[in-house]
Amino acid sequence: MGHNSPAQRVMYEIVDTQGDGVLVDVLGGTLDRLAQLVSVHFKWAIFDLDWLQHEDGILHAERVTRRTRQRPAGWRLDDHGIRLFHAQCLQVMDGLFLAAEDFVVRPERATTELIMLQADVALLASASTFWLLTCADEQLAASIVASYRSVKHTSLPNVFG
Repeated sequence: MGHNSPAQRVMYEIVDTQGDGVLVDVLGGTLDRLAQLVSVHFKWAIFDLDWLQHEDGILHAERVTRRTRQRPAGWRLDDHGIRLFHAQCLQVMDGLFLAAEDFVVRPERATTELIMLQADVALLASASTFWLLTCADEQLAASIVASYRSVKHTSLPNVFG
């Protein structure tokens, strides 16, 4: 699998919903696909999270949310940590999930699009209405979105002026 230059990356918008109208769990699908295809253990940085935890969840939800609002680091997790978070998560309404070989940082003034390009895998949940996905490896991105029905793809906006 090869990497595309940032200018060549494709952004996928995923709007699949479950029978009850809730947005599908694209984070879980992405984690499953990464476990199957990628031998690298990514480090995850999560920003601006709004989420619901299972009723019997073990995480301190308010503390987690606060950590994701810190700049430039966000909430940092290894592969085990992101899977633990996902197991406790009932639904993600909003959040930016960035996976790379080293933690991605998010300066205050950087655009979301530019930050997403720094990650090997970037997911953005927005207002419980859609997920955005982009990957440095287009074959990986295509394999992740292949399992969803309602997917649109577009090039990223020109963020390099």
